[in-house]
Amino acid sequence: MLRVVGPALALLAFWLAVTGSLDRQHLVFGGLVVAVVLLVNRDLAFEVGEAGAFRIANLPRLIVYTAVLLAEVVKANVQVAYIVLHPRLPVDPCLVIYHVGLEQEATRTLLANSITLTPGTLTVDLHGADFVVHALTGEAAGGLPQGPMERRLVAMERAIP
Repeated sequence: MLRVVGPALALLAFWLAVTGSLDRQHLVFGGLVVAVVLLVNRDLAFEVGEAGAFRIANLPRLIVYTAVLLAEVVKANVQVAYIVLHPRLPVDPCLVIYHVGLEQEATRTLLANSITLTPGTLTVDLHGADFVVHALTGEAAGGLPQGPMERRLVAMERAIP
């Protein structure tokens, strides 16, 4: 039951933020939409102990992670813009395979999605804790192993009681 309450409240809060209204019609319709979304996606929910890094106690760390991710995205945008605008187009694409120090599948998935969101890098495949990442340049590839995003997620996992 607790596995459903947290996601339901989060989805309802998102619904209310998007609609910007607390009237009965929006509350009822939002509740129905949340119920349908949770029913359709019930097999996608975290199992017990699977998403320990995403507990309320780790919320400050998750907020810092989001800020680090945004900073990395901005930095990568500048680097990709430089490459695109450079007369010689200094692109050196490569595939990098590296082992991440994350134990939970949920945090590995978050890191893989974060890498893909960062311009110039794309997570191509996952094999357990091994990531296959396409990078636009060698510099982008070199910054992946033990990068700031991975370090933050490892800290989140270690903070689990």
